[in-house]
Amino acid sequence: MSSRLIGAIGAIVTCVSVIDFSTNSFGSLGINFGLLLTIGIVTFFIVSDIKHELLDRKRFESNDPKIAVFLCEQLKKAGRVAIFSRDISWITSGSEAEKLLLQKANSKELVLFVQSITSIAQKLANEGAEVRTYQKFSGYKPKSRFTVLDYEKTGSRVLIGYSSNGEHLIDEFNDSNKAIVDLGPVNAI
Repeated sequence: MSSRLIGAIGAIVTCVSVIDFSTNSFGSLGINFGLLLTIGIVTFFIVSDIKHELLDRKRFESNDPKIAVFLCEQLKKAGRVAIFSRDISWITSGSEAEKLLLQKANSKELVLFVQSITSIAQKLANEGAEVRTYQKFSGYKPKSRFTVLDYEKTGSRVLIGYSSNGEHLIDEFNDSNKAIVDLGPVNAI
């Protein structure tokens, strides 16, 4: 649960505890109306946060080609990107994704972290991408993949992809989620 959501719930609890329901004087009604209005506004923000957390998450069927389309849309909006993937299998030869990543590689705006060098990773490295492997961590099999948009810049965003109940989910985090955006392991590999 986010700290903003906890704060909003705390505001509602505080307002409800201050409301005096036992009196009907005009002054008390004005204060109570103000407090009830505050509760309504805070409730709206809580519902908005819950909607964002639960419903705005990007959902795809496993191996859905729309995953690559979504990632390309995000990559086009970003400058330098870092992609942490097992084998970047979502990039197929001649695809829009490959063309976009070749452009990023040529512009020195692409960093790849892969288990081992695949043919597409080598092709991107030949075009200027910085490619690192994590194969030295024997037995390491990441359960999620992530992409850092605007890598090493203020305002960077992180897309984290993972499987859950037969779906491929992608969560997006921005600078307000410092613990996630400041990925220490990315710099360690």
